[in-house]
Amino acid sequence: LLSALGSIAYEQGDHAVAVEASDAAAALAMTLGGVTERFQLFKDQAVAALRRRDFGEAEARFLDALEVAIAVDNGVGTSACRLNLAYIANKTSRVDRSELLLAENLPFVRAKGQTRCEANTLASIAETRAIYRDRPREAGEDAAGGARRALQIGDRPLAATCLDVLATSNAARGEARAAATILASTEAARAAMGVEPDDDEATIRAKALLLLGTPPDAQPVDLESALRLATGE
Repeated sequence: LLSALGSIAYEQGDHAVAVEASDAAAALAMTLGGVTERFQLFKDQAVAALRRRDFGEAEARFLDALEVAIAVDNGVGTSACRLNLAYIANKTSRVDRSELLLAENLPFVRAKGQTRCEANTLASIAETRAIYRDRPREAGEDAAGGARRALQIGDRPLAATCLDVLATSNAARGEARAAATILASTEAARAAMGVEPDDDEATIRAKALLLLGTPPDAQPVDLESALRLATGE
């Protein structure tokens, strides 16, 4: 019932309710399945391996966690495992595997009304195309979609990440003014939030600036306006 509520809320555009319901469904699935401890153990082991950049161990443990999540129909857990496995595949030069995982995850999370998971999946697809495939022109639509979903649920750090990818796509298409405005806006937004770009986000911004060459002067706007500017909405 919670999963169905999440799907209905998603279809009606009530993304806050969709997030709450899908998270509650995931928690209940783990409890009823009686395997919460196993899932948490595998996930903790995987995260620990990621922190020490042991991608082989992290991948093995995320695959274990994915098996448990699928067995109890934990949609959020399933999505999180796939996203991490796609990240590992990118970091280990297996971009085809990453794209397959993300292509599988996107319709899955949309069917379950998992707005946050959709935002993260679109962000990962866009980043994979812009950075790991080096095809930034092809990343704009997914980056814009990720930013839109992130803003709908109030996840402004994720929205900033998506908008940086969108700026990279704009720059690759010769839309220098829009790209420069987005970069100025995301920089201002992160400063206001008190967060610094992580290594991957810094790589995205560096690529955008490289494509821009000498960026035009631009004044920052709010993230919603930056998205509208970039997409012509």
